[in-house]
Amino acid sequence: MNRSSASPGSASRRPPSFSRRSSVPQFHTQHSPNVSRQHSAGKDTAVTHELKVSLDELATGITKKIKITRKVSAENGTVSSEEKLLNIDIKAGWKDGTKITFQNEGDKYPGRIPADIVFIVKEKPHQHFIRKDRHLIYKLDVKLRDLLVGFMVNIPTLEGESISMKLTEVEPPGGYRVIGRGMPVSRQPHTRGDILIEYRIILPTQLNKEQLSIIESTIPEWIDDHN
Repeated sequence: MNRSSASPGSASRRPPSFSRRSSVPQFHTQHSPNVSRQHSAGKDTAVTHELKVSLDELATGITKKIKITRKVSAENGTVSSEEKLLNIDIKAGWKDGTKITFQNEGDKYPGRIPADIVFIVKEKPHQHFIRKDRHLIYKLDVKLRDLLVGFMVNIPTLEGESISMKLTEVEPPGGYRVIGRGMPVSRQPHTRGDILIEYRIILPTQLNKEQLSIIESTIPEWIDDHN
């Protein structure tokens, strides 16, 4: 069976914290229990932070501004705090788990090399889609009757528009797709995946004798015709 598609038209230990006084997220550079243990002679271990990013932002790319606060210890023992604003350029198509490293931006101590600050992309759940590499999975519930006789469905996109499709054949889940409206490929931003449509069949809760008779007489013929 042919697949159907629609064209797009074609360090005290404390956890990281956010500043309540600013819309710019703020992190502290002290070590916390979830730091990665990357040892280097004379250098403190890297400090990792989770960076939550929406699927829409990962589709278009975005620059996020993050304010960090680190301790600076002088030779005479005095300790001061230093703030710095980091720009994180998130590229279109980046995936969950992508790491962004700012070297030597951790706390400063005499005779030590400051730790690296590592941000790890954490993809936020999306209202409509589940990401599968470059593709987006769109799930919908379909009544058995509609699946057999065909029906219209509006497929949302990351751009905010809807694409109308008429599903007229029984395809396996993922058989229907909207071509070129999935996620971009990070190293090939002009190449995009597809939206794959997966459905869950909603069966009738009850059938009368007449309906059962019709199904019994019709389904075997349908099966024979497709074998």
